Amino acid sequence: MNLRILLILTFFLTILGESQGQLHFQGTQGSVSNGLAGTGVTLEGIDAIFNNQAGLASIDSFSFIVSTESRFLISDLTNIGIGVALPVGSNGVFGFSAINQGLGDFKEQKIGLAYTRSLFSNFRMGAQFDVLNVTILNFGNRTTGTFELGFMADIGKQFTISGHIFSPVLISITEEENDVNSRIRVGGTYAPSDKIKVHLEIDKWLQNPLSIRGGFEYQATQDIAIRIGISSEPASYSIGLSYNLFNNFSIDGSYGTHPTLGGLPSMSLKSDR
Repeated sequence: MNLRILLILTFFLTILGESQGQLHFQGTQGSVSNGLAGTGVTLEGIDAIFNNQAGLASIDSFSFIVSTESRFLISDLTNIGIGVALPVGSNGVFGFSAINQGLGDFKEQKIGLAYTRSLFSNFRMGAQFDVLNVTILNFGNRTTGTFELGFMADIGKQFTISGHIFSPVLISITEEENDVNSRIRVGGTYAPSDKIKVHLEIDKWLQNPLSIRGGFEYQATQDIAIRIGISSEPASYSIGLSYNLFNNFSIDGSYGTHPTLGGLPSMSLKSDR
C-alpha cells in the first residue's frame, strides 16, 4: 500500500475514533439505535436489519427502513442505509440491506441477505451473508464476503437476552492482514411495562476496547417515543425521538455526542409491522 493510500486510510479511521488499520463496515445502525448511544443488539422489528437479524422475527408483513447519519457534521462522513424485510408465513423472515459509509475518497459498503425465524416460542435466530467492498481514491475497489449470526431469547414476559457476532472468521480485504474487524455483542432488555424498556449491551470489536452501552425508552403516547442513551469507550451520550405518522409509518431522529469529535445527528423513515 503506497504512502498516499495509507495516509487516507489512517486519517479516516482515526477521525472515526476507531483503531488504525481496521475496517468496521458499521455504517448506520439506524436512529433508534443511535438514540440509545449505539445499543442495538436488543432491538426488534425492522431496526434489527442493521443490528441483530434475529430481531426480524417479530415482523408479520412487508417492512422497510431508510436511514442516514452525518458523523461529526462532516459531509464526507455521511452514511446511508436501506433495509427491507418480508415474512414468508411460518418459514421465517427474509431481509435485505445495503449500507454505504462515506461520500469522499474513502467508502465502505456492505450488502447483506438475511434470514431469521423463531425456533421455539421464546427463541429466535438469524443469519446474514455479507458482501463487503472498500473504495479508496487511487487504490481502487476490493471486495470480499463474510457472515453474521444472532439470537434472541425471552426469559419470562419482562426479560430478553440477545447476542450477535459479525465476521467471526479472520479475513482481509486490503493488503493489511485481518483488516476486517470482527465484533461480538451481548445484551438484554427489561420491560417492566408496555411503556418502558431498559437496554444494556456489552460490545467488543476484536481490535478495540470493550464498550458498555445502555439506553432507556419511554412510550410517552401512542405515537411518540423518547429515548436516551450512554456509552463508554468512547464516553458518549444521546437522545432520540420517534413519531408515528400514520399506519405504522414513522420517523425516528436522534443526536449523539462524541467527547472530542462532535455531534452525530441521524434520521430514519420506516414502515414497521
